[in-house]
Amino acid sequence: MLYFSELFNKQVATDKGKILGQLKDLFFLYGEIPTLTILAVEDKDSRKLIPLSFLKKINHTLTVAHDYEAVEQTESELSVAGNLLDRQVIDLKGDKVVRINDVIISESPNYYISGIDISVWGVLRRLGLLKPVINILRQLKITVLQEALSWGEIQNLELMQGKIQLKVKEEKLAKIRPEDLADYLQTTNIDNIKTFLSNLNLEKAAEVFASLTGAHQTELIRQFKAEMAARFVDLLDPDEAVDILLTVSEKRRQSILEFVSSEKKEELSHLLRHSSTPMGELMTTEYLVVNSNLTAKEIIDKIRLETSDFACLYAVYALNEKSQLVGVFSLHELLMQPPDNPVYKFMVANPVTLHLSTPADIALNRLIRYNLSALPVINNQKHILGMVTLDDLSDYIKR
Repeated sequence: MLYFSELFNKQVATDKGKILGQLKDLFFLYGEIPTLTILAVEDKDSRKLIPLSFLKKINHTLTVAHDYEAVEQTESELSVAGNLLDRQVIDLKGDKVVRINDVIISESPNYYISGIDISVWGVLRRLGLLKPVINILRQLKITVLQEALSWGEIQNLELMQGKIQLKVKEEKLAKIRPEDLADYLQTTNIDNIKTFLSNLNLEKAAEVFASLTGAHQTELIRQFKAEMAARFVDLLDPDEAVDILLTVSEKRRQSILEFVSSEKKEELSHLLRHSSTPMGELMTTEYLVVNSNLTAKEIIDKIRLETSDFACLYAVYALNEKSQLVGVFSLHELLMQPPDNPVYKFMVANPVTLHLSTPADIALNRLIRYNLSALPVINNQKHILGMVTLDDLSDYIKR
């Protein structure tokens, strides 16, 4: 077994003693058994690509046949230094995203990549510090294990060139945190992300999609077929979904909405209608309203039934018989009440509100002045249209 770091910068010479240069890279063919095909040799004046079939032995020097014939790299050949080292891959054994610190090479029957080193040993080996560090650790009686993965235990999208098959490994991938998968995917290209998400189950794909940056989300929504795009839109928070839908054309937006569930479509259409106003652009429909005559116990039951999909419940808004906003209360206030106490007895009447035309800086000042996390947006009839949070406003002001 060899490591790429042990071969890197080794002298390469012919079997007749002619010095050709130093080994700077190895090329391989991607597959279940990635076979090494080319030695990349450089001296101060030139770079030669020598087929591995001319390699005769590896000692302190790599010896090749004197009658070698240099070749060109083909499209199907990949680089150890360029495509593997320091890249992130998915560890299907440990259910996490890891970094390749060194590449393990086996030599029977032919030279091929058998695995990767993901431990600190790989870094030290490349820096030429492995032996002295091992000696020091032995003197201190400290044991540090090497971490290596076989080739079959990793997934590297950049090398798969769109040929991603995840069904067998989906159970493993499901254990990896969506945020880690998203971070890894964002180091690849949009085509890889698109193919990867298409091969995951919908729930896992939606979690990963939600963890991607807004720019990646927008580009994916543009590229996916309308039905697939609608599946992701359906699972996003309404205000996040609207932000993305506003980046595509009206025609594209409507084609996506055709496949969105009726309840979610109604929410999104409501937000999109008001999106051209200062508060309409920022508000969400993820809020809870209750009749002011309901009891504390009835409200708690309603929260259990209706807010399971909410990212957060900032407050509960109380309405009168005309569906007009008359009060607000926090979850803490609710939990402190006797079960049979009606809302109108403990709510804060005449709450602070916003209108669609309220400028963002004024809305932010109101939230800060009254030490609130969110404020309702109402129309002239005092009907709630949506809610704006401190987080949304802060992000808007920073733009």
